[in-house]
Amino acid sequence: HSFPTRRSSDLDAIKMAQKAVELNPNSSVALRNLAQIYATAGQAANAKATFDRAIETAYKVLQVNPQNAEELGTLAMSYAGEGSFDKAHQTLARALSLNPGDRDLIYDEATLDAQEKRFPEALAALKRSLESGTTFEAALHDPALAELRRLPQFAALEKRFANNKR
Repeated sequence: HSFPTRRSSDLDAIKMAQKAVELNPNSSVALRNLAQIYATAGQAANAKATFDRAIETAYKVLQVNPQNAEELGTLAMSYAGEGSFDKAHQTLARALSLNPGDRDLIYDEATLDAQEKRFPEALAALKRSLESGTTFEAALHDPALAELRRLPQFAALEKRFANNKR
């Protein structure tokens, strides 16, 4: 799982993500991260175009290896970024069926559920991800979990998994 964090400005974050794409233009992860930063910065047209590129790139990778769970996870979260939550859930379910213990995929499930305001499911997935070793730091800063952080159950998870911080 990776996600944009707030830097000194959205422009700095965009420049860094653009550089990552420039260095690795065939990385669906780099493209998805850039798209998410555009979305967070309110640049909807750039976000949509970049999510589309991430999806296209993921499909190319999956043509070579359709069992690539990590790539399926990136594809799922790119669909979610575009608001295609049904496709996102179907794709993420396929990824999890291939690698059910992958903490990044489980974390993606938590963020996907949180984006859809399915908070009990998001909390359950986040707990499983933390039990698998995800650092709690990720959950503290991920914009997709902002509403989840307001819930008392989130505070309980933070207390339980405080040692999962870096």
